[in-house]
Amino acid sequence: MSNKDLKKADALNQKMDAETDDSAPIQFERIDILQTVKNSQSQNGLKHSDYNRYRRYCAKRLKRIRKSMKFTYGKGKFLKKPISLETVQEIKDPRILHVVLYNAERNWAYAQSLKQEFSNTGSKNTRLLQHVKRKLLKAQHWSKLLEKIAQQHAEKKSALEAVAYAEYMNGCYQFEIENWKVALQSFSNGRNIFSELAKISDSLQKMIYEEKIEQLEQSIRYCNHKLGLKGQGVSDLIDMKNRIHDPSLAGKIDTILDETRKQNVGGSMEIKYHGKQIPIKNEKLITLIQKIDEGINNISKQKLEKMDVEDDGDESSKFNAYIELFSNYDDAIRISNKEKEENKAIESAQQLYILLGNYFLSNKYRKVIERNRIQVGIAKSKLMKDGGIENIWTLKKSAKSRVVTPQEIVKLYDNTLQVMKQLVDLEGSNPDFKEVKTLDIQENALRLLRLFYVICTHINYGKLVEGYSLLFHWEQQYEALKNKQAEHSIQLDKVDKELAEDIASHREKIDVLKIRTHISILNQRASEKEALTKKMGDLNLEGKAIQANTLHAIIKAQLNENRTVAPEIPDNIETMQLTEFPPKLGLMSCRPFFLDLGYSYLAYPDVEKKAAEEDRQKAKSKSGIFGRFNPFSK
Repeated sequence: MSNKDLKKADALNQKMDAETDDSAPIQFERIDILQTVKNSQSQNGLKHSDYNRYRRYCAKRLKRIRKSMKFTYGKGKFLKKPISLETVQEIKDPRILHVVLYNAERNWAYAQSLKQEFSNTGSKNTRLLQHVKRKLLKAQHWSKLLEKIAQQHAEKKSALEAVAYAEYMNGCYQFEIENWKVALQSFSNGRNIFSELAKISDSLQKMIYEEKIEQLEQSIRYCNHKLGLKGQGVSDLIDMKNRIHDPSLAGKIDTILDETRKQNVGGSMEIKYHGKQIPIKNEKLITLIQKIDEGINNISKQKLEKMDVEDDGDESSKFNAYIELFSNYDDAIRISNKEKEENKAIESAQQLYILLGNYFLSNKYRKVIERNRIQVGIAKSKLMKDGGIENIWTLKKSAKSRVVTPQEIVKLYDNTLQVMKQLVDLEGSNPDFKEVKTLDIQENALRLLRLFYVICTHINYGKLVEGYSLLFHWEQQYEALKNKQAEHSIQLDKVDKELAEDIASHREKIDVLKIRTHISILNQRASEKEALTKKMGDLNLEGKAIQANTLHAIIKAQLNENRTVAPEIPDNIETMQLTEFPPKLGLMSCRPFFLDLGYSYLAYPDVEKKAAEEDRQKAKSKSGIFGRFNPFSK
């Protein structure tokens, strides 16, 4: 065989190998779908539920990826480039998976943004709802395409993750069109796959999977409720609402809760306040009372008083349950006032509605005080973590640090005491005097705690004498509180154990503060005296600073000259006290009194005769026609 034939055979073999390689499916590297989505969402708006911002990010990200792949839609004239399995085989670029993924995320974010828009406005625009469904359908289409591509060109774990992601997107679409059975099946499949993936993942990925599983659990519970497979009580629905982050799902849960409350309304109910039974027949008011009871149970279930102060999330979000409860109280007060206005002619009804309004207002004040005391507890925990009372002398707040100062705790106590005063005034007409006395003791206890942090504020600002004197005042107020408890026959530890323990713990710190503050005052006075002595040593007799030599320098120079008189120069001559300052007070000689002993022996002339004679001469000079108009006369 000639060389030409050999070359032709080699070229043919290479061509056949190339065709074989082209026909074989290419394998991409691993892609962590859920982690990629989580990072993109947390860094681009979804941390604050800004879906519109995340949608814009996805669009920009798609443009950058397509441009880097040279997979754009052409310049000038639009050239459609659909993505399919054949396209992936031709491109051979793993970034095509990101193109499909971000297309699904962009459509999903657009749908969530639209849902958030009509959820905030409260309008039910059918065209907008159809638009949401179309966007979710597109997101489902792109997720299915991602699943197909990953099945052929990605590794097994990435392929499983793509299947779970597609099930989640399909569940979102079916959930929106209220196809509960298919949505439940999709959510369950996605949850099962994510659970299996969490078992074989590291700690970071496991945390992401568990968060997604919890999100799917809420949707599954809602679908179960709609299908009637598992009965969900009111408390379960409220718990579900507190855990979810989807505003549309939260709105649907609110609708179910309202329907459940309407079913539980039995025509009328009664409440007891100040020893009187108050009948309630207004359905809206009964529904609000049910909401208030549910909110109180929800707060006690969450145990907000044991919240972790190390949580990096926004602390105000932890008090959403209280904010919703206060809103319900306000609505109840508004409705009761409206009922009172409508029944002006009936005097007995007026009295009942006044009592009803006071009932809601009193309960609201109590819950506000409870919320404020929780905030005080969190602030105290942070103060103790930053060194607490031991570092109160050096504790400084800067713009960068999140240090809690005693002044902030004083402000929180001020807010609490303001509400407490309103509650005491409101309960003044309560026939149960024991309740009024209990509130009075609690108010005095809160004032005592506020005084403690006022003392800490004075010490922190360097006002040691004022803080030291207030420490003795604190002890007097503490004894007054004990006497008041004995007078009213009410022990604080029996009516409010937490407040009594707080008072006892602060009482133990008073003695330590007195000792340390007294030492600080003595040190401060010593340093001030030393500084003043040094400053006075630098002045001459005219009160001006000595430019050349100080008094100590002159004495030292004289000692150096007269070695025979004082051969040794003391080492502490610079700080030696030449004279006592300030000088001691001494006695002065009395100033002499000058007595007029000759007053009673001298005869003084009579000036009244002389004054009368001068008056007669003036009158005589002005007599006559020329005397009256004389310009020279006085």
